[in-house]
Amino acid sequence: MITRENILELESRRRIYHFILKNLGLHLRALSRKINISEISTTELIWDFFKQHPTE
Repeated sequence: MITRENILELESRRRIYHFILKNLGLHLRALSRKINISEISTTELIWDFFKQHPTE
């Protein structure tokens, strides 16, 4: 289960998080393409979690 405490433990989540911070306003599909995650649902799941549970 993804929680606020463990959200950044996986490299893929950290990569998405830092990429979003550096590219605010980028659309989900573009984000998924630029970080080479083929499953947009994976990117969307993590994106939604970050929106609901900010780490800072």
